[in-house]
Amino acid sequence: MILFAACAPETTQPAQVMALVRSPGGGGGAGGLYVPQQVSLDTVSDVVALKGSIGYLVGGARIVVDPADPLLRLNGGNLNDDQLAQVFIKGEGADPRASYIEKDGVLWPADFHTWNMVTSYFNFEQAFEYFQAIGVPGETLSEVRIYYFPSLVFTEDGPQEMRDNALYLSLVKSFLVLPFDKLQEAPLAINAEVVAHEYAHLVFHRLVYGNKALPDPLVRWAGGLGAPSPQVNLLKSFDEGLSDFHAFSASCRGAFGCDPRFLDSSFDDALATARDLSRRDTCMDDGLYNALHSQGGDFTRLGNHYALGTILASALYHAGASPQDWELISTSVVSAYPDLQSFIATNLNTPENFTLEAVLDLLMAHTSSIELRTRMCSQFLGRLRIERALLEHCPAQAVPTTDC
Repeated sequence: MILFAACAPETTQPAQVMALVRSPGGGGGAGGLYVPQQVSLDTVSDVVALKGSIGYLVGGARIVVDPADPLLRLNGGNLNDDQLAQVFIKGEGADPRASYIEKDGVLWPADFHTWNMVTSYFNFEQAFEYFQAIGVPGETLSEVRIYYFPSLVFTEDGPQEMRDNALYLSLVKSFLVLPFDKLQEAPLAINAEVVAHEYAHLVFHRLVYGNKALPDPLVRWAGGLGAPSPQVNLLKSFDEGLSDFHAFSASCRGAFGCDPRFLDSSFDDALATARDLSRRDTCMDDGLYNALHSQGGDFTRLGNHYALGTILASALYHAGASPQDWELISTSVVSAYPDLQSFIATNLNTPENFTLEAVLDLLMAHTSSIELRTRMCSQFLGRLRIERALLEHCPAQAVPTTDC
């Protein structure tokens, strides 16, 4: 065996490496067990710096999101996306350096961070391949930046350094794999479905928001990013719910299999249960219905966009009955994104037209299977309390689910 510390191993494509992959066996219970498994990195061009055609890791960066940063007022506050990123990124970071032990042509990570980085890259590669498989062009997704263990500080409620998270931050158009303190069992970047969820945010951001750091509807409909608006709350709910459904659909491609409780291995049981897409009782209640139409900033502060998103994702889950159904629904959803972008652009000055019913109808319009569209509409009518008359593409044979 050879330890590669000072000397880098030659990168071949595909590179054979060991990563931590969730297995249905090994006594891992409902959440499975993460075990070392040989995988193929098909896109990596530098196995030490962990960069390739789908993206590249950057270590040691510092990002500070401060609405009061005086640099935001330069040029009268009219900053383009690159200038905004320069304001928020206070430390650029550098290439990471993975260490391996080679055994029989397979690279074994030699330390914790290499295990974590290799597994993260593998999961991002799998998410990339999933979205390609359901119809998103590869050139739309390629070469994304993945900050590994950066310092991320938000100052709006007092300086707070974020931990225990993996996220897509549109302000810098990058993924962030943050340091962790509490998530010891399965850090989020090791959870392939969490990575797929975050990757779905990137897809939504690029195809629906036009890849803008400050998307037009979030600014125009709110009068400022983060300000109160039912339409903004609805947009954020769709972004979360569709990302949850894509994470579930992507899980069907893994060794563990289709998992509607994909948060089980990283979060406590209460959160995993609340976000369990297979629950029959996930339905819009009076409180959430009224909150959607009346709350402003409190809606997201209270986490209601996650609650509404879970109901949407659950409706799509229950509309399917097999991995083939769920993949077809996922394909239909992403095929609707360009039309959703156009619908938003058309209604920037008429936000009252952006309704739950309008977006659900758009999703159904892109579903070619009449049987699946019927089941989708049945779920929407029951779980989301939609008026049938407002859905042009709801088949006549659809009836509200009796689960609610």
